[in-house]
Amino acid sequence: MADQALRLLRRVIAHPTIAGEPNGELIADVADELERAGAEVATLPAHRADAVNLHAVIGPADVPGGLLVAAHSDVVGVDGQPWARDPFTLYVELGRAYGRGTADMKGFLATALAAVAHLIPDRMRRPLHIAVSCDEEVGCRGVRPLLDTVAGLPVAPGKALVGEPTMMRVVNRHKGKSAVRVHLRGRAAHSSLAPDGVNAVAYAGRLITELLALQHELAAGPGDRAYAVPFATVGIGPIHGGVSVNIVPDRCDLELEVRALPEQNPEQLIERIRELAGGLEREMRGAYADADIALEPMSSYPGLRPAADEAFAAEVARRTGHADIGAADFGTEAGLYQQRLGIPVVVCGPGSMTDAHQADESVAIEQLDRSERLIRELAEALYAD
Repeated sequence: MADQALRLLRRVIAHPTIAGEPNGELIADVADELERAGAEVATLPAHRADAVNLHAVIGPADVPGGLLVAAHSDVVGVDGQPWARDPFTLYVELGRAYGRGTADMKGFLATALAAVAHLIPDRMRRPLHIAVSCDEEVGCRGVRPLLDTVAGLPVAPGKALVGEPTMMRVVNRHKGKSAVRVHLRGRAAHSSLAPDGVNAVAYAGRLITELLALQHELAAGPGDRAYAVPFATVGIGPIHGGVSVNIVPDRCDLELEVRALPEQNPEQLIERIRELAGGLEREMRGAYADADIALEPMSSYPGLRPAADEAFAAEVARRTGHADIGAADFGTEAGLYQQRLGIPVVVCGPGSMTDAHQADESVAIEQLDRSERLIRELAEALYAD
């Protein structure tokens, strides 16, 4: 069964759709495959001029209760990674397919295309929607215009499958995330007269100390032991400030993120950080009236919550043969689909996130087989009244 999926995977891997770069050729290729399968296909504007999204429907689009299958077209870059071979040329060895995106998540995209090629559109009593977004890897930025289109349909899908790599285990929840860039502005001075300045780097260090205390507070709960890290986290990233050791630095930039359990709001945690920054800003302004600490939003997405009715998750679990339904430690577009469309959403796809983003990224061919079979079974269930 995997032969067709591998052929399609070879084609989609050959398009180096790095996040933030053009993806039009890949989307055109996907659109051609879907049109051959009898789908009505629309390529849609995204959040930037050189990127596009795709929405397609097979079957009666005006009938409720359909299924949406969702993937993203972008992959992370390969610069500086020690690949054994060309990352954009698929190669197969010892039951595994290698190439950038095989796990995250062009493997799923290829199996979806292979599955729909076998459908008989005239037999479908409910529609199958296919959605392919861009720029998921840079904070789920590209999917929002696509969601506007799907939410604006006369009849929205009834449930959604997002095919991120879970080793074909069903995931019904993951954390939400919000990332910001903190800009600190103080006052420069010669280091021999350091008290005349307001040291932006030093205040960034004090903010980091406050963030570590917040992390300690979050570690006390609430928690969910289905996650590898069962509580909300504060991630402290790149920091840049100052130009020379003999000048009190008047600028410092710091990037940080929060990851919150789905029942928590990551934006509320960002507000906590804004309050901490505000206290330090007032202190800075006591020495220099024009001092400032500003938070610039970078990206955000909501967590995925278990649906009130877990019938769809149970159906997918039954078809995959994995009875356990759990949590993912990584984020996906699934929370956005759930939030915007108000439908049950699960994450399930071939491969492991431990293989994603790495040199010599790969997926087991057996996983591709199972993914194609799952999508085909879910789609053929739409034949029934």
